[in-house]
Amino acid sequence: MRNRKTIAGRGAWSWLCLALVFGFAAQFTGAQAFAQRPKEKDKAAPTLQMFAGGLKQACARAKERNVPIVAIMLLEDEPDNQTARADLLASADLAALSQHCLLFFSNTAVHKLREVTETVDGEKRTRMVCSAYGTANCKEHQQHWDDLYNEFNQDGEMRCPQVLVLTPDGKLADRVSPGHNPKVAAIVDLVKVTQGKLGRGLDDAELALVKDAMARAARAELAGKSGTCWRCFGEVLGVAPDGPRAQAAIDGQKRAVETLTRQREAAVAQLSQGSGLEGYLALEELARDWQGSDQAIELAKIMKAAEKEPVLRDALAKKRREDAAQALWNEAAALQASNPKEAERKLRLLLKKYAGTEAYERAAKAHPDWVTS
Repeated sequence: MRNRKTIAGRGAWSWLCLALVFGFAAQFTGAQAFAQRPKEKDKAAPTLQMFAGGLKQACARAKERNVPIVAIMLLEDEPDNQTARADLLASADLAALSQHCLLFFSNTAVHKLREVTETVDGEKRTRMVCSAYGTANCKEHQQHWDDLYNEFNQDGEMRCPQVLVLTPDGKLADRVSPGHNPKVAAIVDLVKVTQGKLGRGLDDAELALVKDAMARAARAELAGKSGTCWRCFGEVLGVAPDGPRAQAAIDGQKRAVETLTRQREAAVAQLSQGSGLEGYLALEELARDWQGSDQAIELAKIMKAAEKEPVLRDALAKKRREDAAQALWNEAAALQASNPKEAERKLRLLLKKYAGTEAYERAAKAHPDWVTS
């Protein structure tokens, strides 16, 4: 063990208005540390993943993934530090840990390069790496030393080997046996404790899923698709049930339900205007957007009650008939080039069943000889 001072730079009808109260509860499980995730059978031995950027980049990435940072600081030409380097680089447990946090080695020395052969997408490739740490170059393991020393030295000294476990904001969670060869089990235990305080952490694949779901939720929210928005945020909660992203998803689902309430009230108000068809169709669209949810069931109850009004019922029947006729017209148009006989059959069916509709008038004008009296 050596002590060394290292110098470093730096949301109507009145009878319907009170018909519903929408309940919403976001349920999610508690924090799940990375070690509690299901293990894959016959999984290949993990490869040590070392973060290639500086401390600021590590903090930014750790914040995205909501995981701790493990910074391993080692001196050069010190037997105990070199022993620690060899032990840590060879540790399968440290390699496994590196999949669930941001880990890097920090050392100021310059080393010779060595050639390594890798298989990428089934193709063998060679590249040069630092002979001591396996980084792309020595700058990669040098870049964070000054920042770490300036922030975490103790009275001007940085006792190495030194393992710092940091939170995503760059604050020190704790140190692991400074000045002594660190036990990997101690590092793993400290990372578990830190991750437990942070909530669920994400690996790169989970982060990609969360980002995609958040982006789709944002687009749906802008488009007024409250049900789609709610489901997308639910996807986020399925991957990240706690932590900062979970709170953003919970808030997003709350906004989606509030938007639905406003949309539903506006549609209910339209039920008292004219035939009420416009309001009914708006409710129908909302029910489609919220399909499969408790909210869709409640919307269906409003629609069923509204259908008891004769004027709306007649308007709705007319609309359904117009839609069916238009569907036949569209199908015939799509088949005209590839299957003209089937296109003709559909047009003749339109002319037989849907007299009086707009599509019927178009078909009759185009094929007057097919019209039967």
